[in-house]
Amino acid sequence: MRVSIRDFDASIYQQIRAFLSVRPLPQVNHWESLAHKFYTQGDARAAYYMIDKIASTYGKDVARAALERFTQLPPFLRGRGAPIDTTPQTHPALYFWRDGLRPIQSQNQCLIRIGSNVVAINPHTPTARSFHIFDAIPTQTGFAGMGNIHRPIEWVAYGDGFIYFEPNPDFDSNPKYNSESNSNIESNSESNSNIESNSKSNSIPESHSNHNRLYYVDLRQIDTSLPLEIANKVRIRLSYIEFDTNIRHIAPPLADGTIFVTLASPIPILSDICHLVRLHRDKTRAILDDDFDSECIDLRQYGAIESDIVLPNVEQSLQNDCVAHGDVYLTCCGGMQNRELRFIAPDGSWRTKFIHDAPVCAVIPSPLGAVSLDETGRAFLFNGQNPIDDSNFAIDQLPDDIRSELANCSLSIDWNDKKLFVAKRTKFTKIDDILDNIQAYCITPESIESNYIVQTPTYPSPSLAILRDGSYHFWNDATDSIDFAWQISKETATAEDWHDILSTKNSPSVEDDPRIRWYVD
Repeated sequence: MRVSIRDFDASIYQQIRAFLSVRPLPQVNHWESLAHKFYTQGDARAAYYMIDKIASTYGKDVARAALERFTQLPPFLRGRGAPIDTTPQTHPALYFWRDGLRPIQSQNQCLIRIGSNVVAINPHTPTARSFHIFDAIPTQTGFAGMGNIHRPIEWVAYGDGFIYFEPNPDFDSNPKYNSESNSNIESNSESNSNIESNSKSNSIPESHSNHNRLYYVDLRQIDTSLPLEIANKVRIRLSYIEFDTNIRHIAPPLADGTIFVTLASPIPILSDICHLVRLHRDKTRAILDDDFDSECIDLRQYGAIESDIVLPNVEQSLQNDCVAHGDVYLTCCGGMQNRELRFIAPDGSWRTKFIHDAPVCAVIPSPLGAVSLDETGRAFLFNGQNPIDDSNFAIDQLPDDIRSELANCSLSIDWNDKKLFVAKRTKFTKIDDILDNIQAYCITPESIESNYIVQTPTYPSPSLAILRDGSYHFWNDATDSIDFAWQISKETATAEDWHDILSTKNSPSVEDDPRIRWYVD
């Protein structure tokens, strides 16, 4: 990322020039003081410029120490992605590329899956906290065991926690999970043999892995003050909603907490059954706070389901055809005319409000609102139930195998910069194979390119983006780059830093790398 001080606000530019003209040059504390002043005024670029430029006068070691005081982050974290301790077998990129599983946000933290664990990270702290969730015995500290490393899950943020379930490979329409597909995936992988075995036997060894249950994890239960050796023995109480058939997919909740759920039809040739489900939040909290003997609580039994509505005339797959949009779901392709957009309310009522000129292929969440995209590349941005802006994207330049399988791709959009990101999920289960075979594109109105940025976030700060290095990075929407605190500076980088950063596969040029900042003076 190139930074020029001539792009700074005029008053700040003059302050910097005046400061650098002082002779003798001020001591380090004065540089830091001016940096803090710029930061409190809302100009992070100028603040980090002052800190980085300490190196030109006092050396890299002094500047690196100043940066650590300024950011509270140790130097070895910069440019390397979010502070996640993982292994090749449980690398978080695996779950994005194989399952399309994105991080979610809860309690001002970003949550990422690593094997059986959920890792909570925050851009303001250099440490991460892990919780052992996706296993028979969930506990308050992570890495208590290594069960359920590779089986897919789906999850959505919900209140003070999240809701998740484990799809049944036998009933998923996505070929990456069916038995035929699994037999083609790296037969030497232990994880694949487990998946294939489970697919054939239709059984899951862990006791709570029922494919017809939505599990609610209330993060308020987590006591972060507990020492790890104690937290490792403290169970997390799960609650669940059970359905008559296997759950196929879920969509993020509406403003009132309503969740869109699809269930496998008892008659295989029929489409999935669509439900709108809403928990009674106060009652659910009270149940979880009470002293029950059961470690897993049936919310239906305790009357904590506020509503469960079947949608008889709706056929959504929840694969890029449904977006939570305030108090309604914006949907496409669901048993309607293929050019129509349908708005579904929490009570199950719906109406067609907008019609494209061409068949709609996807609806996509964005920080500015829901976006609909048709086969010609025409896209509309919605505020409420009305379009407020439109653009065109060159999706006709996508490879045919990508364009025909958008339902099996992860989509995100940066509306301000008019960038559409498309990443195709993969059959590979090893991180090296995944990074060697990435199929990801950045589409603009004019062109398409294989971009270093794979996905941008679709939720407010703190937010993450996944890059081609396979890591999640804290992202700054305003500057279209890694958050300044987590970037590596060319002024202060050491030979070890350059080795770690530039040795990653498919790295862009230094001046275009969002992980690196360098100054053009």
